[in-house]
Amino acid sequence: MRKVVLDEAYSFWPTNRIHRFFSALLLQFALAVLGVHHRLFFGLRVRGVERLKTLEGGFVTVCNHICMLDCAMVACLLSPRRSWYPTLKDNLEMPFVRHLIRMLGGLPIPETPKSLHALWEKLGEQLDAGEVVHFFPEGELIPYAEGIRPFERGAFALACAHGVPVVPLVLTTRKNTGLQKLFRRRPSLTLSVLEPAWPTGDSRTDAVRLMHRCRAQMQKQAGGKSREAS
Repeated sequence: MRKVVLDEAYSFWPTNRIHRFFSALLLQFALAVLGVHHRLFFGLRVRGVERLKTLEGGFVTVCNHICMLDCAMVACLLSPRRSWYPTLKDNLEMPFVRHLIRMLGGLPIPETPKSLHALWEKLGEQLDAGEVVHFFPEGELIPYAEGIRPFERGAFALACAHGVPVVPLVLTTRKNTGLQKLFRRRPSLTLSVLEPAWPTGDSRTDAVRLMHRCRAQMQKQAGGKSREAS
């Protein structure tokens, strides 16, 4: 296992132009393959994608975390726009998988306040440059969990700080039908794009309000189901 050292010298973004060029080409190929994979093996359907076409400039997306490949599903949805998302450092230390995660825009969450601030600044720069930053505000992955769990505030604070909208995404399950019943044991998935929510200010209170608005939208899409912290 290759260890990720998050010191001051760590580069969250590749600076070599040749490396960035070929990485972009490889990413588009990978997304095309993953898109087919998601439809075949997860029965993925996408709803509301037209809502993304009305947005200009950078924005934040948030989604419930119920599938190992939901980060790839979001990246496919947002393509050809580039997206980035914070992820656990351990995910970038796993053989082979780390290359896919990094290519899809995964950035390790630092363990020190100074490094965390550096990542926060970089994410803000990407938003200002018109790119997309994605968060799983529930934090923990729980496969095929129903309902929407409590959120962390970070995604909404970042959106408020840079005056960009948050686009809520919701993954829901549906029953398999026809031939799907023969080769798919898990329920099929639907990824829904909801109405963008705009911040009303840049204070902590504004971020909390934005968080509650987005979570309420997502709960409604998920059938009104909510899983509160125990």
